[in-house]
Amino acid sequence: MNKSNDNDWFLISAANPEGTRWTGKCWYVHNLLKYEFDLQFDIPVTYPATAPELELPELDGKTQKMYRGGKICLTVHFKPLWAKNCIDVGRLLFPV
Repeated sequence: MNKSNDNDWFLISAANPEGTRWTGKCWYVHNLLKYEFDLQFDIPVTYPATAPELELPELDGKTQKMYRGGKICLTVHFKPLWAKNCIDVGRLLFPV
């Protein structure tokens, strides 16, 4: 649906046969300029109870919301939401 409406903002694929490592691209359009970044993450062993840590390596150290190799700080906003909806969100993003 998002793809057909040109509302998509990321494209990912499994980087290994086990499906535990994912890589791809994400993008954002601001003032008619498209910003595109590499995206990578590992599925944690405790998934879906634990959310994946998203990494944008190109942004490493460029903002306060980034840490350890470009990982996005998700604790304040995303962690409570994931904990509340982990089964639903997990199945939506990564159906088993």
